[in-house]
Amino acid sequence: MSELSELREVLGDLISRLERVGAQAATAIPLLERAKAILVAGATPGDGPWPPSELDVAIGEIRRIGELLAMAGGIVSDYAGRL
Repeated sequence: MSELSELREVLGDLISRLERVGAQAATAIPLLERAKAILVAGATPGDGPWPPSELDVAIGEIRRIGELLAMAGGIVSDYAGRL
């Protein structure tokens, strides 16, 4: 196998991995939103409202990770296509 073929194979594998991780990140978001809703709904009046701001930050960061993975995958795919 030539070095160029090996590089194409490695880049193809990398693109697949980026897509899988991006899909996992996308799957995590609704789960975290549901967890937030349950925690907010379960807060007792004596304790005051549960502040979901930290979970909101985590959800936002996971969304950003998904965007970055998609962007990286596109760049690697473009590069692989030029080989």
